[in-house]
Amino acid sequence: MGKKTDGEVVENLLDFFSREFRYTLEPGSMKTKAVAEFVFDKKIGFCEHFAAAFAYIIRRAEVPSRVVIGFQGGRKNNLSDYYIIKEKDAHAWVEVWLKEKYQWV
Repeated sequence: MGKKTDGEVVENLLDFFSREFRYTLEPGSMKTKAVAEFVFDKKIGFCEHFAAAFAYIIRRAEVPSRVVIGFQGGRKNNLSDYYIIKEKDAHAWVEVWLKEKYQWV
């Protein structure tokens, strides 16, 4: 069997994260700021924990990645031409560079 594509490596890691970790907005405090504590000990966290750990691991697999922090969601104000964005819409995620697609995903 040949070397996996970057996309296959990403899919395998996403599958691992979905099986082994749990998302919560109240993970409790971390003893350290190390990614290793989230990955090996707590296995519970929110978007910043997931994004930092995923980016670190996928970079170790030599897949370029970046952590993006911003807002996802919000709702359109029906009376005017703007969106209402609240603190609860804040989010962090990872984008990876897939050389086989020549794009960030």
